[in-house]
Amino acid sequence: MNICSFWAPRPEHPFFRDYQPFLDILRLSCERYGHQHLVLTDDPTVGDDAYVTDLPRSLMKATLAAQLAYLDDPQFANTPTLLTGADCVLARDPMQIDMRGVDLVITTDDRFQDCRMNCGAIFIPRPKSVRWVWREALKRCGDDWGDDQTSLYSVIEEMRFNWLHVRELPCDPYNLAPEHPADDCTRGTVLHFRGPRKDWMVAYCHHWLGLGAGRSVVALPNATEAEVMANVRANSQRDLPWIPAVEAHEKHAVLVGGGPSLADSLDDIRARQKHGQIVFGLNGAAQYLADNGIMADFGVILDSRADNAKFLCETRGGWLLASRCDPAIFDAAGEDATVWHFAEEGALLALPEAKRDGAVMVGGGIVVGLTSMALAYTMGFRFLHLYGYDSSDRDDAAHAYAQSENSAETKRVEVWCDERKFSCGIAMYAQAQAFEAWARMLAERGTVITVHGDGLLPTIARAMQRADSQQEDKAA
Repeated sequence: MNICSFWAPRPEHPFFRDYQPFLDILRLSCERYGHQHLVLTDDPTVGDDAYVTDLPRSLMKATLAAQLAYLDDPQFANTPTLLTGADCVLARDPMQIDMRGVDLVITTDDRFQDCRMNCGAIFIPRPKSVRWVWREALKRCGDDWGDDQTSLYSVIEEMRFNWLHVRELPCDPYNLAPEHPADDCTRGTVLHFRGPRKDWMVAYCHHWLGLGAGRSVVALPNATEAEVMANVRANSQRDLPWIPAVEAHEKHAVLVGGGPSLADSLDDIRARQKHGQIVFGLNGAAQYLADNGIMADFGVILDSRADNAKFLCETRGGWLLASRCDPAIFDAAGEDATVWHFAEEGALLALPEAKRDGAVMVGGGIVVGLTSMALAYTMGFRFLHLYGYDSSDRDDAAHAYAQSENSAETKRVEVWCDERKFSCGIAMYAQAQAFEAWARMLAERGTVITVHGDGLLPTIARAMQRADSQQEDKAA
């Protein structure tokens, strides 16, 4: 089967955008099912699969003219063909569509306001038998958006009562448009990312169909490796205690991040501390707890920026500072500091040689939330309660309290999970991405993790719990 998409770049058009990333995904889906892909175009630079023909400048007319040129070509006269869009992808093999005894198979939906038929998927068993439809549609086509579709459908409706044999299939599932990035549409034959869906088409196809590399968001360190190793060397020389590895015990650790939902959880945290559970305030969350009458048992800092000294406040047991932190933070904390070592390349060798054998390296990732989970595990805790781990904004606020951000932290990405859209900073998105694997690894080592509050990461945690329950039900 030939899969024919269309892209004739028209930079002057108000809806112009680069369709190459979408075409790349469509190409991969065609390869998966062994079909030839052709891009109907007047631009030979579109790719090696370009079917080049002269086209009018009007985009709507160009669409029909390109398809007509293909249908008129004798080499494709009897080749089963799918006409689709550059914003479409194959989720299933279109050869499974029954095209016996008809000239056209179109996809329709009575809910469409402008036209029942949608041109994202038109199946043609013999191109030469329907070229007259396109020739007449081109004569009727105007220049307004959608005129290609309405003119084509008007001809089909007229001719189907004479000699044209047409079969209609519902858009769901044969020409299916996902509603949002979390909408599982793998039942579809053609997935159509019309309109704003293009913004997440690449990521969607990677996640749901395993096509392409997707889009990655990487949280980069905010200090150079040389700077961080210099900090480790300097701070590990201080006359301060180091965090040892402690045998597992029955105490509960309450890890408090600064996400907006922290404001909803203060009474719960207060009650947990009253019952003997140990509260860890991460970064500025320790001061926020203090401002609300809760003195954290420990404060935790991982980040290496010197201005993180502003997070220091009174705690019951002092501050747990990563040796990678700027020495200014240690200077400000004084005797209230206890050292721990973040597991990163070169860190062990940066420690004094005499102390390396007994050093405990704490993993988790470059974000303090995940690493604090590993730190608590190192300290013997096997019951972890996470608060303020939103990993997303609420009403444009990234924290439960006012906190200035550097230019990198002001950047936002939109993420969908469980049919909800979240906005989050790069580092928080990285934390949410890594949470499932990290939490499962700790769980396999006997850790019980409870996530409280709201936001992207708690939503991921609830989805994990639901999936595990369903798996257990199936096993039973």
